[in-house]
Amino acid sequence: MSALSRPFESMSPRDRKLLAGLLTFFGLVFMGLLFFTLKGWVDSRSATLTQKTQKYELLLALQQEYADTLQKVKDGEATVTQHAAKSPSAFLEETASTVGISEALTVSKQGTETIEGIEQTRYKVVLRRVTVKQAYAFLGNVETSGYPIRVDTTDYTRQFVSGDILLNVTLETRTFAIGVAG
Repeated sequence: MSALSRPFESMSPRDRKLLAGLLTFFGLVFMGLLFFTLKGWVDSRSATLTQKTQKYELLLALQQEYADTLQKVKDGEATVTQHAAKSPSAFLEETASTVGISEALTVSKQGTETIEGIEQTRYKVVLRRVTVKQAYAFLGNVETSGYPIRVDTTDYTRQFVSGDILLNVTLETRTFAIGVAG
């Protein structure tokens, strides 16, 4: 220890105070630089961790969305398969007879196309001289039946007959069946 203190013994008290002040100053500067460098490194790691956590959470959400969508597809396929035995014309006629307007119904096939393995057949459905209540009942039964059919457009004209309102309704519909990929 005496070897370390010998150079300081020859210094005046003023020089020793200056040296101690300089060493303290540079020590504090070094500690400050070290602190800010380490803080920047920790902040960088924290930002990276936050970003990766967000990506992971997004991945989990997408995985759940994919599973939900896959289940919907399976449910849709089951619905289509369940109703495959009944033709769309027979379904529409049965629905019309349920409402009591089978004589007012005309169904004509417009065309078929296959998109990504789903066969889509367009039908034109015409209801002539039906009441508003009958038209709503028919549409409600078609839409809520579970049968794989979608009403794309609905047009109607109304007539006043003996104080009653009668409608002529034209529906453009699309039915779905599992077909061969095209």
